[in-house]
Amino acid sequence: LTGCLASALVQGIQSQNVGVALKHFFCNNQEKWRFDLNVVVDERTQKELYERAFKHVVRESQPLTIMCAYNKVNGIFCCENKPVLTRIRKEWNFKGLFITDWGATNDRVLGIQAGIDLEMPGSVGACDDHVLNALKNGELREEELDKCVTRVLCLKLLGKEFNNLNRREVINGSLKV
Repeated sequence: LTGCLASALVQGIQSQNVGVALKHFFCNNQEKWRFDLNVVVDERTQKELYERAFKHVVRESQPLTIMCAYNKVNGIFCCENKPVLTRIRKEWNFKGLFITDWGATNDRVLGIQAGIDLEMPGSVGACDDHVLNALKNGELREEELDKCVTRVLCLKLLGKEFNNLNRREVINGSLKV
């Protein structure tokens, strides 16, 4: 039911030429200590309880972005969880951007490697040198950064064309930007 309601909401909002940030992904089960919380959960519970509604929304509505939560899941910050974010792109056919919550960046290089496309404001450029140094020393591959940049630029171009956008093309992945 949650997935159906949220999917209808996303479709309704995006039909009015406004992009949606689906949040807070994932295992965001409390607000107290949300910056430091480590949710320890097995894979089955994670998929069946915490991800089910998100999966439905992504497959049915293709929100333009998914905002990751502040917390850790099994010791890995959501914004740095490459296995989960990669699975969402592949299994759920997510075409949009993964973005951090405001101030949720812990290690921007790990975030880029995980597939976080956009860091929301809050670090005031504190991560810039870290990313540049990681590129120089080979810790971060240019191709990894290029993927994120490409997705951000596609969203930017999509924004200019949002009024003429066929939402079905976005949902089924056939839109060419």
